[in-house]
Amino acid sequence: MIAKEKIIFVTNFFPSYRKSIWKKLVNNKKSDVIFCFDPVQNRGIQVEKHFFLESNKLNSFNEIKNFYFFRRVIWQSKIVRLCLSGSFNQAIFLGDMNILSTWIGLLICRLRRKKTILWTHGFYGNENYIKRQLRTLFYSMGNKYLIYEKRGKELMIKTGFDANKIFVIYNSLDYEVQKEYFENYQKNNIQKEFTFFKNSKLKTVLFLGRLTPVKKIDLLIKSLYRLNSKRINFNLLIVGEGSQKSSLKKISKEGLKKGWIYFYGKTYKESELSKLIYSSDLMVSPGNAGLNAVHALSYGTPVGTHNYFNKQMPEAAIIEDQQTGFFFNENDIDDLSLNIDLWFSKFDFNLTRAERRRIIDEKYNPEYQIKVIQKAIDEK
Repeated sequence: MIAKEKIIFVTNFFPSYRKSIWKKLVNNKKSDVIFCFDPVQNRGIQVEKHFFLESNKLNSFNEIKNFYFFRRVIWQSKIVRLCLSGSFNQAIFLGDMNILSTWIGLLICRLRRKKTILWTHGFYGNENYIKRQLRTLFYSMGNKYLIYEKRGKELMIKTGFDANKIFVIYNSLDYEVQKEYFENYQKNNIQKEFTFFKNSKLKTVLFLGRLTPVKKIDLLIKSLYRLNSKRINFNLLIVGEGSQKSSLKKISKEGLKKGWIYFYGKTYKESELSKLIYSSDLMVSPGNAGLNAVHALSYGTPVGTHNYFNKQMPEAAIIEDQQTGFFFNENDIDDLSLNIDLWFSKFDFNLTRAERRRIIDEKYNPEYQIKVIQKAIDEK
């Protein structure tokens, strides 16, 4: 009988959107995975504190503490001691070079000839010389790499990393639950439930995410004002909370009064989010698109975002231009307005919701990810 690989998985905390993939890792028959993270919630991302207790796998959890310096630099307790121990075969770390303890952990593992895997965005393509050199040095301390998208892999290869050691893992949310909701809505042909709009029959554009400056939601609001200036054709639904909510409401004053803009607020309930996303005709993330793009396409709702990939999140690559969404010129209100108009007049009919969702079933799900992780673990 072949002995199981013992893997330590060092991460910062436990966001609930990773629950499905972590569950599969905990129950993986080929490897024993010990998760090390700080159970305290951070940065507004929902955390499952009792995941291991509920799974009856408390021995798969090693609690650590994150110490923050200058808001971005992190030191994680116990990691150096853990890496000095001999009780593991391989280690998976977040590929975040702001976590100083990871540098030390990688160095110790290298000296002890323990294989390490970095789960990371990789290079963005917009790094200055110093950051690129630091990132190259940091990644070179690892042995294998889990990268979110093909573009990240290509940039790693261009920098000189071995293509055979780089595995594209994509990303996922609560796949099984979302699939069940989607199939139910398709079967029962649910209708829009946007009673908060003056005219719920209009096409609805959605923004889903945190209301922060980097998301540039003001561009979307201004674009919709232009499109609705002569005749109101679109509703705008904004789902989320954040520091910009007050200022966004101020520039939305006229649309709020006329009943075609609505701020829904924040919700983590998939029963609510599923209906909001499925009932929307288009999700636009004007600053960048991340997991909100995966979330939208999980319900067949197309996604629009900007085309400057050096400033994008990896998940933006899920979009197939003019098929499952569109790209517009960054910060260009005219081009965003044009693309929204073109989407509904020309491209919205190319694929059904089920066809737009197909990429989720193929790659953006925990089952696919667990196969990639196991492949990386097995790679010598």
